[in-house]
Amino acid sequence: MDDILLLCDILLVIIFLTGTAANATVLLVFCRRPALRTLPNRFVVNLLCTNLVVTCVLVPLILADVLTDHQPVLYAVCDGIAAGVCSASVLAVLMIALDQYCAVMDPLHYHSRISKARSAGLMAITWTLSSALGVVHGLGFYPSIFAATYSVIVFVLPFSCILWMYACIYTAAHNNSKRTRISEAERTPSLRSTSSGLVNNIRYRISNASMFRYREETRAARISALVIVMVLLCWFPYVGDLAVLSSGLFLLPQYVHRVSLTLLASGTLISPCLFAYRNQRIQREARKLMGCPFREKQCKLPRPRPELLAEHGLLGNCIRTEGDRRKSDFVVNLPESALTVDTCRSSFSSGGSSQGTTSSLETD
Repeated sequence: MDDILLLCDILLVIIFLTGTAANATVLLVFCRRPALRTLPNRFVVNLLCTNLVVTCVLVPLILADVLTDHQPVLYAVCDGIAAGVCSASVLAVLMIALDQYCAVMDPLHYHSRISKARSAGLMAITWTLSSALGVVHGLGFYPSIFAATYSVIVFVLPFSCILWMYACIYTAAHNNSKRTRISEAERTPSLRSTSSGLVNNIRYRISNASMFRYREETRAARISALVIVMVLLCWFPYVGDLAVLSSGLFLLPQYVHRVSLTLLASGTLISPCLFAYRNQRIQREARKLMGCPFREKQCKLPRPRPELLAEHGLLGNCIRTEGDRRKSDFVVNLPESALTVDTCRSSFSSGGSSQGTTSSLETD
């Protein structure tokens, strides 16, 4: 038991240092680059602010409560803040999921449904509700009724909504990819009948490049599973522990409460990785902020032989000297229809609906 408590204290110190640095760095990136402050990223900033409250307020109070041997007043304040930030964190992830759902399922009406005023109103409601729940729990009003109400408001309803929305997002992304594969398969026979093997190879590569949008949606939808795991791992133990302690059904060992608080604080390390640091532009700006170089990943296709391109009439501009050949890329004349693809839905990338796609189109 003592070993578990000591391990929790060490982890809390690590979370305090690394969590504060990780979340503050992303917030500084958003402050330095106005182009990144898009509408979807407002919900990410809200989650980062919640994480900073956990690392800068809750974690020091937990450690102070341990050092003062659980003084009643400090213990009540610590429990009240823990209940409030747990509610704020879950509701912040719920708003991110809602934003992603609206962007992927109905992108044409996204800006009419998610506006600046509505996003600000949603964040104000969540902070007000979380503060009220924290005050009620800290003062100890009606513990049994509060336990049932808190469990439903903070975990059961939000988690059910998150699970349903991410299931819809994954289904939509999978259906988009399936339709694209079917469309490309129907187009293949005509290409084979009118083109040579080299042309088919080039168009096959371009087709794969056009399908990147849908593979990106599928990969990001898989990240949704990690979000669900984060909710279950970081916040469910605390909600369960709070419900049991408030209801007074039976007593739990002391280390259970400390472990639940440690898991609650660990969400401040996981959520920035899921919703912010997956964006390459945020990675680049964060590395610039810390003075570290950043190299973007580049995918290079093999260079076809110029004589083969000239033989099939596809060579538009090819530099034949060895020095220029290393510096320049060949240009291939292809019809525009080879580059067209059905883009019926917006891309679901990074952690948010358009954290990667929307911000990448902005200019500094």
